[in-house]
Amino acid sequence: MGIARIVALVLMCFIANSLLAQREIMADTARVAKDSTLTEYLEAYKVRPDDARLNLKIARIYLREDSFALGLPYALKTYELMPQNDDASYVAGALYYKLKQYALSVEFFRKAIAIDPDHGYFSYCNLARIMLNTDTTLVTSKRDFIDMHSYNVAEMVKWAKDPNHKYYHNALKDKFAKDWSSLSLDEFYMLYFGRSVQPDYDPYANHAAISEELRALYNDEKYDEGVKVGNMLLQEHSLDLNVNWYLAMCYYKLENYALYEKYMSIYRSFLLGIVSTGDGDEPESAYIVISVDDEAEVMYYLSYKQDKQELVNINGHTFDKITGIDTDTKEDLVVYFNIDRPFRALTGMLDGIDVPEDKKGKKKK
Repeated sequence: MGIARIVALVLMCFIANSLLAQREIMADTARVAKDSTLTEYLEAYKVRPDDARLNLKIARIYLREDSFALGLPYALKTYELMPQNDDASYVAGALYYKLKQYALSVEFFRKAIAIDPDHGYFSYCNLARIMLNTDTTLVTSKRDFIDMHSYNVAEMVKWAKDPNHKYYHNALKDKFAKDWSSLSLDEFYMLYFGRSVQPDYDPYANHAAISEELRALYNDEKYDEGVKVGNMLLQEHSLDLNVNWYLAMCYYKLENYALYEKYMSIYRSFLLGIVSTGDGDEPESAYIVISVDDEAEVMYYLSYKQDKQELVNINGHTFDKITGIDTDTKEDLVVYFNIDRPFRALTGMLDGIDVPEDKKGKKKK
């Protein structure tokens, strides 16, 4: 590997981490207030079962603690008591979404939107709609893709190049341009992944430079100019995560919530697709990215903070092994990213990633 390319790799990792730090500063840090204890609320519920606010608090705790089935009755009770409260509809929609009951999730998110269209529920509703578009036989019970996994990258490359395959990149680009909300989650991911089979694919180019002007305008609170620049960038970079994020935020600051939700939904759909390629816990279930910049995006999306990064090679595949902390739970973590595509582009071996059959692993279920 040439010195210049090694320097490029290190520089891109630095830029990605810098962008992540900036996002953490800019992001809305508001969280649901810490409740005294779930036990206290459940004891109070015995006395005040028709207290709408109490039911909502209990439902929120269960949502936060991933006890979705337990939280749903309290959310529905809240909605029954306060049908015109947007939070009541939102929490019910979020719980249904987590329980993979997407039709009911869409129904309740739409109720929340009808009550308060400016609050930010559109993107959640759109994600639920995208899941409705998705063939559930393609995902595990954890909503991870079955065929798009860390040890199947070579096959995924073939799909993206094949004009007769449903994941043919050019066909997905056309479908996205016509109606982005018609894509399924797997199509969103393969649209993202398919960029790595294009002739101009360069994962170690300065991707930050693409959105640099847009980012600067956002930081300088020049949101009108940011919208103009963002829409110009979309003509060539409609799949770029940073462009969609900053454009969405410019629209948000201008109180154009419909377009904010459109571009934020696109951003979140791409990221949800990436995190559905695995759980990141082990190499065989690593998140598959086509740019090291996108590792920072995923870490931000999952509320993870990076501490150290290590390049590892296992079974003919290349991974970034990242250690850090979950900022929500404060627990230490290790996250694996499959970087077969960017690393092989870096080393000039982009088409040579087929792995012998006896070395192929199985995706963790």
